[in-house]
Amino acid sequence: MSQGRLIVACDFGTLSFRSLVTEFGQDGRLEVVGCAEEKAEGWQDGDFVDLVAGSPCIARLMRKLEVDSDIYISGFIYNISGSHLHSVRATAQVAIGPGPRPIRESDLEAANNQARGMAIPFDQKILTVNPVEYAVDRVRGIVDPRGRVGSQLEVQAHLITGSRNVLHNVENAIETAKYTPLGEAVDILATGGALLTAEDRDKGVMLIDIGGLTTQWAVYARGSILANGSVPWGGQNLTTDLAHGLRVSLEEAEEVKRSRGVVLRSLV
Repeated sequence: MSQGRLIVACDFGTLSFRSLVTEFGQDGRLEVVGCAEEKAEGWQDGDFVDLVAGSPCIARLMRKLEVDSDIYISGFIYNISGSHLHSVRATAQVAIGPGPRPIRESDLEAANNQARGMAIPFDQKILTVNPVEYAVDRVRGIVDPRGRVGSQLEVQAHLITGSRNVLHNVENAIETAKYTPLGEAVDILATGGALLTAEDRDKGVMLIDIGGLTTQWAVYARGSILANGSVPWGGQNLTTDLAHGLRVSLEEAEEVKRSRGVVLRSLV
């Protein structure tokens, strides 16, 4: 939700729901106005499987956020995650002309829109179209074709699709809580936008986001996302394994994981 220079966002996670209000400061940077957290209820694998528990949980979270930020909230943007998301590669071509001419921004938009129009299962919805590379008159490997003279533009694009049923169900849960869904963001793309630099994406990197019960991943190279996915294991699984292996309580295992856990082989 935007109120002047304010933005309200909510992150639905497996173990907890988090929300915050940010404001653009005088220097143009985002500043946190308020934040809130609530134990997740009714949520599993990116979907509300129990609306009776999920919607009141959203309402409690937003009331906490209103108190912490001292503003009235009517809606918010939110994340999309889960195994219902799929990674798809699409190819689209558009003619430039009549006759060769410099490629314009509108030509890129036309190619991306054509990629968005590819046939997908009826129960899926295209959420994002991310160009991977372009070709002009069959010359491939072009990162940005704007200004290049040609008669045909081709785009290789990475698409992320999601279940229409899940997307509608998440919207319904928000509306049942008496708030307005103002837009969604694919979770792993938002994480990449916040954590990765342009150099990271250009040189190539695999981003791994370990959640409570789900781990999401995305691969970037040459400045673009190439693939993404998720696996049904997360930090809670590590805690459970530690508890069994060390024969301690879950609380003690969680403390060991947080205070002693390392991922560098040289330190193990």
